Amino acid sequence: MIVTSRVADARLWAEVLNLGGFDVIAKPFHAPEVLHVLRTVSLQKAGPARSQRLAANA
Repeated sequence: MIVTSRVADARLWAEVLNLGGFDVIAKPFHAPEVLHVLRTVSLQKAGPARSQRLAANA
């Protein structure tokens, strides 16, 4: 889970993580920031071998 919020403080971020979320993105957000978070999620979920291939293609 990735949460968007106008106020992204440490308390909200900790709550999101405790509930199983991945990250909080503060609004207004920009495409490069969203893509970075999505790539990071993809790399963590893919496993080591696939992560290296994806990182090489980024």
